[in-house]
Amino acid sequence: MNPPDMNMILKQAQEMQSKMGKLQAELANMRFSASAGGGMVTAVASGNPKIVDFRIEDGVFAVGERALFQHLTAQSVHVALATAKR
Repeated sequence: MNPPDMNMILKQAQEMQSKMGKLQAELANMRFSASAGGGMVTAVASGNPKIVDFRIEDGVFAVGERALFQHLTAQSVHVALATAKR
């Protein structure tokens, strides 16, 4: 039985590392959005996952309920990040 070719193993590992780097870059450029309150609050996450955008419709402030706004914010951020992790 011949011992494994270390040069071949090293080359394969380097190729795999290169592919993983490309996939991570592609994932970081993907965007996942989630809305709460019928679209009143929207969070957008990247694939790495980080929040990259956050939108609030004017009607949220007209409601004047701080607790509602906080709930919608947390909900949209949670769903956007959970979706990005899938």
